[in-house]
Amino acid sequence: MENKNKYLWILTLISLVLGSTFTSYGKNQNEESKEQQELRMDPIKITGGAEVAAAHSILLDYPAKTDFTPSLIHMKSSNDLVNAVSFDTGVKLGFETKFYVNEQITKAALQFAADAEAVKLSKLYFETGGWSIGLKENNFCNIAVFKPVKVVLLGWTKEFNSNITLGISAEQSKKFALYPTKKEDVIKKSELQPREDLPAASARVEYKLADKFGCIEVSGLARPLGTYNKNTSDTEYKLGYGVNLGTKLNLVHKVDKLTFNAVFGEAIGNYVRDLKEMAEMEENTAYVKITPAGKKETVPLRSVGAHLCYEHRWTPAFRSIIGGGITTILNGEDKEDDKKRPNAYFMGWYGTAKLMYYPIKGAGLGVEYGIGMRTNSNETTSPLANHIKALVEFKF
Repeated sequence: MENKNKYLWILTLISLVLGSTFTSYGKNQNEESKEQQELRMDPIKITGGAEVAAAHSILLDYPAKTDFTPSLIHMKSSNDLVNAVSFDTGVKLGFETKFYVNEQITKAALQFAADAEAVKLSKLYFETGGWSIGLKENNFCNIAVFKPVKVVLLGWTKEFNSNITLGISAEQSKKFALYPTKKEDVIKKSELQPREDLPAASARVEYKLADKFGCIEVSGLARPLGTYNKNTSDTEYKLGYGVNLGTKLNLVHKVDKLTFNAVFGEAIGNYVRDLKEMAEMEENTAYVKITPAGKKETVPLRSVGAHLCYEHRWTPAFRSIIGGGITTILNGEDKEDDKKRPNAYFMGWYGTAKLMYYPIKGAGLGVEYGIGMRTNSNETTSPLANHIKALVEFKF
């Protein structure tokens, strides 16, 4: 968990929705009425899946990860093929049900996710009357390649005229690091400390196209950045924001699908897949700048990205997927900052080609080839990365 108080937030929010859901039931439980109160619950639905993957980066140092992203490409090639093959496993197990109090319907969901490092709570929420509360996906970047992050939130969703959907939420802000490469004891002694108690907000508007042709969506994010100065006991506030345009088009129903999205914003590194992967290695949200007067201040990083993906189903069991994208971190117009951070990530691009075969429903195996390159702020460029991945997946 990213916040020490995340479980407390979840329990508090869930207690609120449970209270609101069953209020009418509890108030009239001992009173006689013409219409008898009724509480029902659907059988619990169990969902889950597992994935085993192996990957190899050809003559290139790369972290022991099977997923490929240009932000993690090392800047030098290598003939050292120790740990040349990386393995990853992942398991998800979820439970869903619905409660009925007269005509009021409440959906409850719980999901755990496990990998080689840890078991985590990935979902825990309730939905009723258009409201959702708990740990779940937020509204920002949930079309195409940019997958939404999961945070503790209180959200509201409304569908208009069966083709327009509006969603808004107040939510927990993602944690950001100012000193990702320093040891924990050094970080605690640092003058500037990120605040983790500031809320964020996200919203989206989705328009469904006619004849199930797909959808177009615009989403936004506002997340305040607070930096506490231990020497002065003051907090500096900066506003992070993001705007995303995405579309998913069914060019030929159940045969050809095209997805595209473009994103722009400041301090959104932990919300964008290509950038959040590097959070343990370097700054992806904001960095500390020393002014000419010697004062330290936090500078949000500006990000721009675009991604495209095309999927073709040759048969119900066999499909191919090709895609590509580019993501850039713009450090502003101050070239002196670039000189002080010469090895900082500036831009990365990638392309992928994937083949998947599903011999039975819910079970598939495939192979993926990825190619990409990274450029730093000092204009040095990494060798061309070639990444090969094989995977087996199972869902139920």
